[in-house]
Amino acid sequence: MPGDLAIQQRGFDVVPSSFSENLDSVSALDTRLDRLVLYEVKTCGVGRKSRVSAGFRGLGFTLTSKEKHNAEVLGSQYRFLFVNLRTRTHRVYSLTDFFTEKRALIYQTWSVFITQELP
Repeated sequence: MPGDLAIQQRGFDVVPSSFSENLDSVSALDTRLDRLVLYEVKTCGVGRKSRVSAGFRGLGFTLTSKEKHNAEVLGSQYRFLFVNLRTRTHRVYSLTDFFTEKRALIYQTWSVFITQELP
């Protein structure tokens, strides 16, 4: 992971626990950046009405522009962790594994989170 990449801070959920001691020190983290992988977690819940297959067919989720940006910029150092809470299974994927019209229906949407009181 080259040092001058613009990583979106809100575009990932977790890092491996082996990096936890370095997260508060830029200089310590910088020495290990080539081994750091950022993960975005996408889950399907236990109480879900429709079943999701072992290969995650049927899973729907929001992919934010920040997540997509990080996946495109970081390549193999950014992964999506798909978690099925009903079956207690998970798989790790890259953006190119699922972000294609051959494997998924892709719709552009806007996610809006109101941060101030409305009149």
